[in-house]
Amino acid sequence: MKSEFLELINTDFDEIYISKFKPPYQNLIIEAFESEELTQRELLLKERFSALEIFDFKQFANPFYIGFGNPNSEILVIGKEKAFSSENFELLIKESINNYKQWKTIIQNDLFKMNQLDVTSKIGFSPLLPKSYHTGKTKRNHTWSITASIINQIYPAKELQVNEIQDITKSFFQQCFLTELNYKPAKYHEGSGLSLERMDFLKSNFFKSFPSVIFSAKSYLKGDDKIIKEIFNAKFDCVIELDKIGRDKTKPLTIEKYTSEYQTIYVCNQLSGASGWTNNSLTKFAEQISIDSVKSTTNIKAI
Repeated sequence: MKSEFLELINTDFDEIYISKFKPPYQNLIIEAFESEELTQRELLLKERFSALEIFDFKQFANPFYIGFGNPNSEILVIGKEKAFSSENFELLIKESINNYKQWKTIIQNDLFKMNQLDVTSKIGFSPLLPKSYHTGKTKRNHTWSITASIINQIYPAKELQVNEIQDITKSFFQQCFLTELNYKPAKYHEGSGLSLERMDFLKSNFFKSFPSVIFSAKSYLKGDDKIIKEIFNAKFDCVIELDKIGRDKTKPLTIEKYTSEYQTIYVCNQLSGASGWTNNSLTKFAEQISIDSVKSTTNIKAI
């Protein structure tokens, strides 16, 4: 396992998360977090959240949400935000509030090779393989399907699946790690962007340990690449055209490439069907990542 990930896990982000709140909400979180069993913690949080009157649950979203997938992989995908309503506090608990503790439990108990359906049953949700909870068929225009298309074309021999629910080694999640720029969930577009607290978290060495980064939260940049430069200490390299889209096939679909000492960052539109991704563009995207990865490996060996 990457030393950078173990270093991140060793920081007690549950304590930092609790310190964000004031009574009575801090007491609510403390009482639930006293349980070492994650499934029990979930039940306690759901009971207390259900007892609250009309309330904006978005404030309970965890800025120290780490992500989903294989932390030991080489490709990091950064999306806009989690695509569910903050009023859905069951998903808020499973996919945000408990994410750090889930990872800590997986590390401490070495649950990586375990059937991930059993992991989900044991701890409520597996960030290693989230499809072990979301077991339904993933739609073709879903972010996971489009991401899987890119990953599968980078690693074609592995024959990875988007709908694998048990064995992480057979899933596209084995070869990438997914996180979000904005930690607050929204069904469509939350809009608040990157908080200073989240930015500091994303500057952690762990997120710099991935040689290739797909930054698919371009809409939050608003034409300014300051976020890319600040988080990754990267500089602009070039614009790469992947395909022509639109009714007349005249609109270029492009990605912007940035480089740092250790990483290549690809800034692109959201990885969803609404962004106009074509099969050809996803193939070209995968080819570009593969080419740059080989170049990077060659340069490191030369040094």
